[in-house]
Amino acid sequence: MDDLLQQGITAYKAGKRDEARKIFITVVKQNPDSELAWGWMYQASNNDQERIHCLKQILRINPKSVKADQLLNQLLAQPITTNAPLSSAPSPIPVSPSLNQANSSDVAPKKSGNIKTWEDLDKRTPILQKSINELFQKHTALQSFRDAREWDNDSYAIIDLLQNFKNDWNVYRKEQENILEQLYQERKNRSFINKVLSTRSDENEVKKSIKQVDVEIASIDGIIEKLNVMMDKTPANKSEQKEIADVMKEVKKELTLQKREINENLRQTRANARQKTANWTGPNPGMLGSIARYQRTSIRMEKERALVPMENMKTFIETNLISLEKDLNWVMHFKGNEQEGIISEYVRRCKYCGRRVNTDDLCLGCGAVI
Repeated sequence: MDDLLQQGITAYKAGKRDEARKIFITVVKQNPDSELAWGWMYQASNNDQERIHCLKQILRINPKSVKADQLLNQLLAQPITTNAPLSSAPSPIPVSPSLNQANSSDVAPKKSGNIKTWEDLDKRTPILQKSINELFQKHTALQSFRDAREWDNDSYAIIDLLQNFKNDWNVYRKEQENILEQLYQERKNRSFINKVLSTRSDENEVKKSIKQVDVEIASIDGIIEKLNVMMDKTPANKSEQKEIADVMKEVKKELTLQKREINENLRQTRANARQKTANWTGPNPGMLGSIARYQRTSIRMEKERALVPMENMKTFIETNLISLEKDLNWVMHFKGNEQEGIISEYVRRCKYCGRRVNTDDLCLGCGAVI
C-alpha cells in the first residue's frame, strides 16, 4: 500500500496528474481510512465535487483537521466547478499517521455484507432517500419515450438497491431477535429475587430497535410500491402508451357507470322519503299530530342514514375520476417514435446510491468509491 501511494506521489510531483490520480483512486479503494491517501487524492482531483468529497473523507477520519475544514468551507462557499483542475495545487493536507479508524462517515461500507450495526444501516438511508427524491423529480419532467425508458431503468436500479437494503434490515432484525431471545433465557435462569429486583431495560431497548426496523422496512415497501405504480403509468413506446391508455379508459367508463347508478339511487331514496313524509303531512290535531311529527322525523333520519354511504362512495368515485383523467393526460403527453424508446440496457451505476456514473471510479452524487 505504501509503495503504491509513493508511486502516486512521485508521479504527481513529476507533473503526471492523471496517472497519479488513477493510482490514488486505487489506494483509497483499498484503504478508505487512509487520511494521507485522501489528502493526495484531493491534490490530484479534477473538479470541485471530487475535492469536496476528499475533504469530507479527511474530516471523517480526522475531525480535528483544521486545514481540511478551512478548505472545505472555502469550496462550499464558491460555485462548484465540474471539470476545472487547480491552477496551483496547495501542499498536501497534514495528517496523523496513527489515525487508522473512522468514527463516522457519510459514505457507507462498500459491501452490504459488512453492515452489522444500526449506525451503518442508518447512514445509508439519507443517501438512498436523496436518489429517490431525484428520481421522483425527474419523473415530472419526462417528455419523450426515450426519457421514459431511461427513467424506468433508473427505477429498476433503485428498486434493486432498496430490496438489498431491506434484506440488510431483515438481517439486522434477525440479529436483534436472537439477542432478545438470549436476554429472555438469561432472565429465565435467574433466581426469583433477581427477577423481581432487576429491570428489563436491555430487553425494552431491543424491542424498541425491532419496532424501528419494522418501520424502516414498511417505508421501503411503500417506496417500492409507489415506484412500481409510477412505472406502470409511464409508457416507453407508442404501443405501451396505447395499452395503458385503453386500460385507463375502460376503468374510467366503469367508474362513470357506477357514479350514474349511485346518482339514481340517491334520487330514488330522496323521492321515497318525500312520498313517506307526504303521507304524514296535513292537519293532525292532538295526539295524532305528535305521532305525525315523530314519523316525519324518523323518515328524515332514515333518509340521511341511507344517503351518507352513497354520498361518500360518490365522492370517492369522483376523486378517482379526476385522478384518472390526470393520469390519462400524463400518459398521452409522451411523444416520439418507436426507435426513440430503445436505449442501451447496460448503464454503469453507483452500487451504493443507484445513480448513473459517468466518471471513473467516483460517484459524484454520493461520493462513494466505485
